[in-house]
Amino acid sequence: MSNSKISEYVELPSAAPGASQKLRFVKYGNEQARPKIYLQAALHADETPGLLVMRELEKMLDASAATGNIQGHIVLAPVANPIGLGQFNFGALQGRYNLVDGINFNRDYTDLYPQLLVWLEAKLGSDADQNMRLIRSGCHDILAGEVPLTAVDSMRHALLSRAIDADYVFDIHCDDEAILHLYTTPSAWPELHDLADCLECPLVLLAHISGGNPFDEACSSLWISLAEAFPDHPIPTGCLATTIELRGQADVSEKLARQDARALYSFMVKRGILTGDAADVTRSEVAVHPLEGLARIKAPCTGVVTLQIQPGQWVEAGEILATVYPLEEGALPVNVESPIAGMAFSRRMGRYVQAGLKIATVSGAKAMPVKPGQTLLSD
Repeated sequence: MSNSKISEYVELPSAAPGASQKLRFVKYGNEQARPKIYLQAALHADETPGLLVMRELEKMLDASAATGNIQGHIVLAPVANPIGLGQFNFGALQGRYNLVDGINFNRDYTDLYPQLLVWLEAKLGSDADQNMRLIRSGCHDILAGEVPLTAVDSMRHALLSRAIDADYVFDIHCDDEAILHLYTTPSAWPELHDLADCLECPLVLLAHISGGNPFDEACSSLWISLAEAFPDHPIPTGCLATTIELRGQADVSEKLARQDARALYSFMVKRGILTGDAADVTRSEVAVHPLEGLARIKAPCTGVVTLQIQPGQWVEAGEILATVYPLEEGALPVNVESPIAGMAFSRRMGRYVQAGLKIATVSGAKAMPVKPGQTLLSD
């Protein structure tokens, strides 16, 4: 089994004369080995905790490679969005949206399912493993035929091309101020319970399709759709993908980075990707809620907000979460109540808000009606 480390650099098209940017991928082990895991950080470039975690994880994997402990195939994209990391506006990093067109960097990844339906015609058989290999081959063939035009398109294509055949895809993000939580699919849960245990994650949010085709679902949802489309052929869940929200934007420290890197390393040991010692973990208490159960609490008016809740706190329906103080002369403070009972797992960092801005998010155990065309993820 190869324990080599390879750094691969992908040159992105220049957005201006003399400008150049590169994506760096770090690969460990034999490319043919299984299981394969793909991890990336800061696709939303202003969500930085994962950047330090990946730095720590790479050091740990270097040591494992040196001692021959790589059994599977590991691919890291330590800095998944160099374009976003260069988007400063008057000193403030604007890393969530591409400033050229305003599109969210974690939306609109290629939906391979429609093309796979055609590509797979008359090719599937009765062997589930063979079908899985065939589907992965089809994904690579389709992506190889794409010709990205812009730098962002090329970046998206490079990321997806290296993740699409992985058994596990971990896309590392963070929230404003929040507890650690995961987004994944019902078909991946409780299969990923041990990841939640390793990370000591208290909340998991589930949806088959959240809308907008974010990166993790571009890798995983096609397996669900293909299994439904071809009921006479065994199609396993070929990719367990999750978005890992590493708390809040300010939760960046050497201690947390080492803790989270060790958790990801331990998961890889438990899944046979690495040999060695995994950290001792206990079965954690995890609140598992439908993504349709989210209540996004919005400011009823413009003003200064005070928050009466801490991330991770359980609240009851009707409980006051925040108070907004309008700045107009004589305007009275406005209390903001939770519409549901649930876990208030995130809140806004900024304390000056405009009417309609999200100031907190509460996760309930029961799904709520979704309007036609509504996406479950906030933009």
